[in-house]
Amino acid sequence: MKKVAKSKKQSILSYRRQWGIVTCLVLLLAVFGFGVYLADKARNDSIKPPAQQGEVTVKGQSVCLPHKDKTGPQTLECAIGVKTAEGVYYGIENKNATTTGMNASIEVTGTLIKAPNSKYDIAGVIRVDS
Repeated sequence: MKKVAKSKKQSILSYRRQWGIVTCLVLLLAVFGFGVYLADKARNDSIKPPAQQGEVTVKGQSVCLPHKDKTGPQTLECAIGVKTAEGVYYGIENKNATTTGMNASIEVTGTLIKAPNSKYDIAGVIRVDS
């Protein structure tokens, strides 16, 4: 009987050891995931649009502006804007503008205005006076 009791004790220890290892791995994975989240948040926070409104010149690519709300069905409309090398999007407002095509390198000069109620994820709208 002593042998049975001893093997039971060993199996309990190995069971506890297994759960300890699993718990440590889960905690390590959670810490790693949180670190990745913080690094991504810091990268996104470092991409800041110009702080003030006024005359700006923005260089980038002509793109369809991304929607703020990405849940639910999306329409196929394309509001043309500019995406900078830093990943900041701007809408372009110009009634007389000619389209340059998508993903073309462009430079836009105009007045930067805020767009708080925009359905697009943009830093603002550049009003081009030409």
